Amino acid sequence: MNSKTKLIIGALAAAALGTVVAGLFATDEGRKARKKLAKKTRKLRNKTLQQVGELKVGAARRYETVKQAANDIVDEGIAKVSGITGNARNEK
Repeated sequence: MNSKTKLIIGALAAAALGTVVAGLFATDEGRKARKKLAKKTRKLRNKTLQQVGELKVGAARRYETVKQAANDIVDEGIAKVSGITGNARNEK
């Protein structure tokens, strides 16, 4: 997990904790406070799930890009080695 991902997860956790604490100290009546807290928690959950989904998509894209670049490098290396060995055989 890179530092950017850790920062995002930490920020989301802090936001969730802040929502819970704010709900516990709310001045509304108990029922209203619980409803508000539940609504905010659902919104935070949905936003978190969306951001996690976006992170997964971004990571998958980066993985495929790096994988393709690595395959290209390997293929290029194989082609160079094949050319060198082919030239050496022809010189005999």
